[in-house]
Amino acid sequence: MYILSPVNANTNVMIHIPFNIDIDPIERLLLVNFENDTDTLYTGFEPQVFDDPFSGQGNLVIGWRNHGRVDVYHEAGLRLDPEKYDIAGKGLAAGMTYQKNQVPVKQQGITHDWREIG
Repeated sequence: MYILSPVNANTNVMIHIPFNIDIDPIERLLLVNFENDTDTLYTGFEPQVFDDPFSGQGNLVIGWRNHGRVDVYHEAGLRLDPEKYDIAGKGLAAGMTYQKNQVPVKQQGITHDWREIG
């Protein structure tokens, strides 16, 4: 989509912007890529934590598959737009219940442990 915006309110000059940017508030985000790994299903994971009026409160994990599709594991309390997670083709979208966990960031790095309950 092209958006036309005035460059300066005092002129009639317009700028053409060939893209749209949507911003979704995310409380926390971690990118984990597997390089030189023997995992036959995933190339990486993207855990996200939401706590806002738009998406709700809860955890979500995107699993990036080797063949380019994505799996989205999310807590039931989140209000998700499926179109925003159709990044690289259809994959699994499954509701989960996670053990609540903090993601402490320390000088040595990050300790992260999300476990499904049940």
